[in-house]
Amino acid sequence: FALGGFEDRYVQEFAVALVRWEGRIIAFATIWTVASRSAFSIDLLRYVPEGPPRIMDFLFVELINWGRAEGYG
Repeated sequence: FALGGFEDRYVQEFAVALVRWEGRIIAFATIWTVASRSAFSIDLLRYVPEGPPRIMDFLFVELINWGRAEGYG
């Protein structure tokens, strides 16, 4: 596991999954996809510590559900 630095330009190059809570973005992940839809990968992750507990677990499950709905393997 490596922790990459946050760069606006890098994040803008990818699809981004967001979690909003009480009108505020509290977590996000950039997503790497492949054209064949055989796989996708979660890349850069960030969350605010004052958000609800286990928010990243929620984000991962929602991304898995999204990937399944979009036809990823």
